[in-house]
Amino acid sequence: MDMAHNFILLLQVAVLLCVLVDSTSAHGADEANPCTSSHCQNGGTCRPDGQSFRCDCHEGYGGDFCNLDQPVTHHRVVIGDNVKLACYTNESMARPVDVEWFKSVDGNNTRVNLTADVSKYGGGTIYKRSLTIYRTNFDDTADYSCRTNNTAHVVNQEFHHVSVEGVKHECSSMNENLVRLNYIGVAIEVVFADQTNEECPFSPVDDKYDNFTLTVGLGNVNSTSNVSNACNFTKTSEDFFSGRVIVRRTMKGFDTTTDFALDVHCSYVITTNSMAQITTESKKVSAPVLQSQPSGPKSESSYSVEVRDYKGRPLRNPKRRSPVIFQAVMTPAGNDTAFTVSSCKIFSDDKKKIRNVLINGCGTGFPFKVTEGFTMRGTKGKSPIFKLFTLKRGHRLNIACNFFVCDGNCDGSSCQKT
Repeated sequence: MDMAHNFILLLQVAVLLCVLVDSTSAHGADEANPCTSSHCQNGGTCRPDGQSFRCDCHEGYGGDFCNLDQPVTHHRVVIGDNVKLACYTNESMARPVDVEWFKSVDGNNTRVNLTADVSKYGGGTIYKRSLTIYRTNFDDTADYSCRTNNTAHVVNQEFHHVSVEGVKHECSSMNENLVRLNYIGVAIEVVFADQTNEECPFSPVDDKYDNFTLTVGLGNVNSTSNVSNACNFTKTSEDFFSGRVIVRRTMKGFDTTTDFALDVHCSYVITTNSMAQITTESKKVSAPVLQSQPSGPKSESSYSVEVRDYKGRPLRNPKRRSPVIFQAVMTPAGNDTAFTVSSCKIFSDDKKKIRNVLINGCGTGFPFKVTEGFTMRGTKGKSPIFKLFTLKRGHRLNIACNFFVCDGNCDGSSCQKT
């Protein structure tokens, strides 16, 4: 009786072991490559992960085996706006222990580097899973995906597509009298309007309604000029030509609440040309405002910009996050007696990291507020106090600025003078 009982127990143990081996084998634990037999559904890509595997899913699918419908959320934003991308978490599952964000352009999938530029991205961590993209530009147009893993090794994914819309434009020199405008985005109609509100239509590129171009003139241009039609920027002051681009998404010839307008200015004033043309960020009032880099005859004076301590003294033994300022100085020549700061950018030694910190005399939000500028006193100007930072580890902070020569007194904030 005892021998028979032992035989039955051994038989039950053998059956249980056989079941366990089969279950593990199905996930590739006993295979050299666990992805030999694909376990990922809906076109997902199997990736070996030790003796197990994980699935990289196509847009619209999520879950361990890409077997869950996970639709794409579309975001259409105007250049310069912020956009927040949610990160899906199944509340019935265990708390996530890992969060990753990926950016895909033309099928090339790369991990979002959250630490490369903390002023560009916010969140995207286990403590704040949503990803915020600040001050979007055209390069932010892409597919984004969030992937979270929890203690049960269940993978959840969420997909987003960000489309950044806006106007790129080139303000030519005054002797050319032509400006090329290029609208990037989806619309049914895009028009240019001068100060009289007379509209000139953009022409779709390749008959597609996601890109429009128009060439307009500066000042009085007759119909024989090399422009799309007799449409002109209007000179609103001695310093700049101005116009407005209207984007219509639903109805031609009629503005709706889903439409937006962008003011475009081409400035021509006395300035130094010591730095190259820069791409400015949009500035929102009731609609985004795009400012061009001013151009004009070169000033005879010379200029310098230095980083100094917050009291204006030479900077010694600089440390990250120590309070500092930018100090701009003009060495007058000719009839120049005063100046103001127009724009500034900072960049790393290899120029791979560049950031505009001052546009049209005002801050861009980091490190200066949009209402702040340089405090000008005759031939000197001081920026607001900020904490010293780096754009790239092991690189110095380099500065380049543009300046306006003033007729008379330029004292006060550059944000109110330019």
